[in-house]
Order: sequence, then C-alpha cells, then structure tokens
Amino acid sequence: MSTQCPGMCSFSVNDDSSVSYEPPKSMSKKRQAMLQYNMGVRFAEGRKDMDQGLVKAVEWWHKAAEARLPQAMCQLGTAHRRGLGVPQSNAEAARWYQKAADKGHPDGMYQLGRMLIQGKGAKQDAQDYAQAQELFERAAEKGLAEAQFSLGLFYEYGKGGVVVDLKRAEGFYAAAAKQGNVQAAKRLDALRTVPRGF
Repeated sequence: MSTQCPGMCSFSVNDDSSVSYEPPKSMSKKRQAMLQYNMGVRFAEGRKDMDQGLVKAVEWWHKAAEARLPQAMCQLGTAHRRGLGVPQSNAEAARWYQKAADKGHPDGMYQLGRMLIQGKGAKQDAQDYAQAQELFERAAEKGLAEAQFSLGLFYEYGKGGVVVDLKRAEGFYAAAAKQGNVQAAKRLDALRTVPRGF
C-alpha cells in the first residue's frame, strides 16, 4: 500500500510490515530527519505488536540521529535505558543522552543528569552530582520544568555538596510550578508555610 502526502514523501508499507519512503529531492535534510523521527514515534505508539513496533521505532530514530536530530538521540537514550526495542544498556543510554545534550536538547541534559546521580552514567557506579547539577542548570535555562524541580531539590536539601539556599530552591520550584509541575508546587507550598530559621 502506498500513500502520497502533498509536498511530502511517498510511503509504502510492504508485505513484511516494513515501511519505505522516498522524500522529494527538494526536502531539506532537517525536515527529512524530523520525518524519520516522527515515523519512529508512530511505530512506538501505534503498533499492536509492541516489541516489533519498538524495534522499528529504534530503526527510524537511528536514521534521524544519523542526521543529527537531537530529539532522536534522546529517544535512543531512553530506548537503551529502558531496554525498549534494543537490549538494555546504561552505557549506550548515557552515550545517546550525551549526544543529545551536546546538541542543546534539554531533555537529553536532564536524562543524562539523572543517570549521573544514579551512578549509571559514563563512570558506572560513580555518582556525579556536580556534572548533574551543571546539566540540570543548562536544561532549566531552556525552561525544562523537571530540571527546575531537580535544582529546587538540590538547593533545598544541599544535594551533592550544594550549599542549602532556600531562596534559590523556592525560585526553581516556582518556575517549575508555573509550568504545571505538581511536585514543585507542593515543595513550593511547603517552603512557604514553614517558618524560616528552623
């Protein structure tokens, strides 16, 4: 079965359920990479045979990652971290998250920071709070609520040797809560109702 999208690609679903496509010659590489990434998302979300769908999703994300699309790199990190469509590998997950982070992808920064805190980064079993904090700060600057919440925890509890600074914690929680982060709203409320100095 073949489908033609106006100004887009021609898709074919083959008898073996594989999908092939041919982009128009005028389509930019970046747009092609986004198309490949979206095909991966469709396979991950829409297949009845989930394992096969995830394998196909990873194949499409690899194509998009080869074209240097950071969203695809981040998805590959998650696939490897959770063993979805590929063998579970923290080292591979960290490698893909690092690539996404290097491209400025905030979720890649955040996910790599989480792995570092858990001791699952490049240096296996070594927690690296300093690098995680740096990654969270970069992701928070880009507006990622999860990173803002994590930094709130760093400053509220002095995680990783960070000096406790309740004002900074409150600021990060407020930024995350403004974006709808429920955990941040709860922490913010708790900070504002506890008298200072205790």
